[in-house]
Amino acid sequence: MKIGGLVRVLGLNAVPVGGVMLAGWSTGTGLALYWCETLLGTATNALRIALHRRWTGKRGHNRGQLGVEVNAGESPPAARRKLRSGRAKTQWKSFLSEYLTGSLVFTLAHGLFLAIILGAVVKSWPAKEDLLYGLAAMALFQVGGLVFDLFSLREWPFARLKVQVQSAMGRVVLVHVAIIFGMGLVIWLDKPGSFFWVFGGLKTLSDIGGLFAARSGVATASSGAPPKWAKSVIGKIAPGEDFDAYWKRERERERAEAAADEEVLPPGKR
Repeated sequence: MKIGGLVRVLGLNAVPVGGVMLAGWSTGTGLALYWCETLLGTATNALRIALHRRWTGKRGHNRGQLGVEVNAGESPPAARRKLRSGRAKTQWKSFLSEYLTGSLVFTLAHGLFLAIILGAVVKSWPAKEDLLYGLAAMALFQVGGLVFDLFSLREWPFARLKVQVQSAMGRVVLVHVAIIFGMGLVIWLDKPGSFFWVFGGLKTLSDIGGLFAARSGVATASSGAPPKWAKSVIGKIAPGEDFDAYWKRERERERAEAAADEEVLPPGKR
């Protein structure tokens, strides 16, 4: 894990916490800043994806990578195909369109939840001037991280970009879960002011955990034998199934897809 990434994560989380603790900002301002951070992160990651695609032409940019699904009635950039089970699966035409769709949908959803919480639970709305100051500080950290990455982005393998974006997408989902969990805890404790600290703590921990996961580069499940607990569970659910063979096929498929993702396409097919 690089120190620069840790500084950026801690700095981004310190802005709303420091503003509320030291500058007297309202908790509504702090929570709104967390939401703005997610939007800024989506924008900077989208730029990383777009520039990496333009500079490297890797094949991995021409398909979905995150498992984001849309309704059957959705039109391109996502098409759908039938699996053997009869369930339709979204076929994305680009990594970028899949990421933007998934991230923005979750961000808008948790923005709606946040507005309800601010108005009905916390009863604290953001102050415009404080919000702008905090937003400027967060933008500085996000843009600084992007500029730092641009120096080496041309040399990044597609796998590194994919892991970083997967980690960012996972944090977007965790923020949504943290809002729901934090709201339930506040209602149970009957202390509306505590929501900011519960949410801020959960988000900071998830950000640091995601940073460690992103820097590790490869999921442990991508190689080796299947976990013993998984074999035990499958053995009880579907006795007689050859889980080892299934695991081997899936790992081989993942390795083949990863190799294909690193292929450089000619300019006309990017």
